[in-house]
Amino acid sequence: MDRQSPQISAVLQDEPDAYRVSSAMMEVFLMKACHLPVWLVTIFLLSFLGLAIDGQAANVRIEFDNPNRFTDFRIQGWTELDSAKIFSRDISNYLSPVVARRFPGATLTLHFTDIDLTGLNEQWRGPIFNNVRTVRGFTPLRLYFDYSITNGNGQVIAHGRENLVDVDFFYRYAYLQGQQRNSRLFYEAQDLSRWLRMLRE
Repeated sequence: MDRQSPQISAVLQDEPDAYRVSSAMMEVFLMKACHLPVWLVTIFLLSFLGLAIDGQAANVRIEFDNPNRFTDFRIQGWTELDSAKIFSRDISNYLSPVVARRFPGATLTLHFTDIDLTGLNEQWRGPIFNNVRTVRGFTPLRLYFDYSITNGNGQVIAHGRENLVDVDFFYRYAYLQGQQRNSRLFYEAQDLSRWLRMLRE
């Protein structure tokens, strides 16, 4: 078996706890599945696999318009297409409880047309910095997207276009603990959460 490259290992170690929990739940379920009706086992497996395939929360949908053309969209050295998968998974899972509290029973759809991630990839520093983004106060966060919120009846209750540009993100969340601020896509998640909490129908 081929050994994982350091780059891939680093990303796998940074996976959200939710996936480890989901895997554990699946193991427990399979041990008990033989005692359950076939229809119930089928429903559970389809629901579980549906979340596992795209990794997005059920009440948040994230889409992209040509992510390979985005201004700066490489997460930890991955390509833009791979970064899109990571972004979708992490951001949707982060926003899911916010949507549930703010718009119970609704689904949020974000269609991104351009993204300029926080910080800079300073690969000139050497190979050790290939997967590191250096965050400075003069590198604003830019998120351009269309959004819609659909209630449980399929009715669109809010929609529009947002050009989210934040030059103060570095200081805005300075009160939060350092370890949390160093997590992947922390500032993007915080800004989108803040925008969603302030959004009006």
